[in-house]
Amino acid sequence: MKHCLVTGGRRGIGLEFARQYLQRGFQVYAASRNPWTSVELERLREQHDGRLAIMQLDVGHGTSREECFQALSANTGKLDLLINSAGILSGHEQFCRPLGELDQDELCKTFLINSLAPLMIAQAA
Repeated sequence: MKHCLVTGGRRGIGLEFARQYLQRGFQVYAASRNPWTSVELERLREQHDGRLAIMQLDVGHGTSREECFQALSANTGKLDLLINSAGILSGHEQFCRPLGELDQDELCKTFLINSLAPLMIAQAA
């Protein structure tokens, strides 16, 4: 059986990736910051006979990434597929502000989650 990790797997496109790869027979690990708040994800787990593992992962925090990959290593020797679908648009209203009014902290947070974290996840995988 092939193994797939989907970051941002609680909702939206990440949830749909999880659904599609379950239908293809994969063991899927759906990870997000607050995975246990998703009724749809729990329903998917019930429908697929233990082939969906729900995991906590905050892609922007190194400790969370390490804990996630330690748990993955305990369950499987390898990943066959990594889907980085976690992302944010932190302070999205600020992107409409004129130069000089942008919030550096919000821009850095968005850049970390959307650009750097996928690289760190791929490196850990």
